[in-house]
Amino acid sequence: MEGEGAQPQAAVQRLGAVLVVDDEALMLRALARSFAPFADKVATASDGPSALAAARAVRPQLIVLDLMLGEQSGLELYAPTRRTRASSC
Repeated sequence: MEGEGAQPQAAVQRLGAVLVVDDEALMLRALARSFAPFADKVATASDGPSALAAARAVRPQLIVLDLMLGEQSGLELYAPTRRTRASSC
């Protein structure tokens, strides 16, 4: 009885594209690496305009957004990114 008492492994559903937005390079790389095993593609952006362009190009299933970006807050970026996603569906 090999594996007696072992829990069955849950199937991990792969994500489509993921967009990670952060103005801190270390955090951006760490988050991108964390999502890479679970996503078909991981796109990154370090500011608002780049994030909007990436959202249009990649059409991510998930956006990980830093709420305290440099010149534009993540909250200010959220609404246009959501509209971009909605218009591409």
